[in-house]
Amino acid sequence: SESALQNVLFSRLFVPVNVPICRFQLQLAIAALKNNVLFALPRAMDSFFICCIVAFNFRRFLSVIQMTELFRWFFKKKVLFIASSSEAALKLKKDFIARTGFPESETCAYVNATKKNSGNLDCGTYSVIFSTAESMLDNTGDLSGCDFGLVVIDEAERAAVGSHSICVLIRNLLLAKVLFRLIAFTSSPINKVAMLQSLVTNLQIGQIYSTGNVCEDMQLLVSSPKLVAQYISLPEELSKISVAFLNGVLRAHGV
Repeated sequence: SESALQNVLFSRLFVPVNVPICRFQLQLAIAALKNNVLFALPRAMDSFFICCIVAFNFRRFLSVIQMTELFRWFFKKKVLFIASSSEAALKLKKDFIARTGFPESETCAYVNATKKNSGNLDCGTYSVIFSTAESMLDNTGDLSGCDFGLVVIDEAERAAVGSHSICVLIRNLLLAKVLFRLIAFTSSPINKVAMLQSLVTNLQIGQIYSTGNVCEDMQLLVSSPKLVAQYISLPEELSKISVAFLNGVLRAHGV
C-alpha cells in the first residue's frame, strides 16, 4: 500500500555527514518532505543543515520512487535555493557542497540579474541551483515547463510583504502549475502574528516549526554536560561477596 511504502521511504534518510545527527533534525527533514514548512529556529540550530538533508535525499532517495506515483513531484526535478543576495547565493552553494559532498559539476550559481532573456532559464544538467528571486524573475519567461521540484528560501521573513520578488516568483510558479515542495527558514524572531500569517499565505506554508516544537532536543543540544555523584547502598549479601572477592585477589598476589 502507499502508506506502507511511505513508511519504508521515510524510515531511511541519507545524512550527508559522518557525525551524529540530532533527532529533531531528522524529524524536521521528514516533515519537510511531506509539507511546505517554515523553520523559525535560532541560527545555532542550523536550519540550513536540515535543508541540506532534504535536498540531498531529494536527488538520492530510494530507487523505489522511480516505480511509484506517490512522489511525482520528487523524482528527476531540480532543487532551487533562493538567497537574499548574489554573495549569499555563492556562499550557500559553497556550504552546501562542503556539507553534502554533492558534485560541484551538478550545482550552479545563477546570480546574473543584469541581462534579461525572454525564454526559459537554461540550467542544463544542473541538479541544484542557487540564485536570488530577482535573478530568477529577470531571466525566466514561461514557467510552465519549469522542472523545479524543491524550492528553499533563505531569510524567509522577506516574504512577509506580498509585493516582494520572492512572493512574485512563488505566485508565478503556482500559476504555471509547477508541482514543487517549499522550505522557508529564518533565524530572525517572528513576534507579530500578522507577519506570520502573511508568510503562511504568501509561501503556501502548511506547517511551522519553532523552538517550542523541539525544546527537549534543543536542551540536549545546548546544555552543558554535568557529572552527578550517585551513591547506592549494597545489600548484605553483595557486601559479603565483595569482601570475599577482594580477599581472594589479595591472596593471589601474596598480600
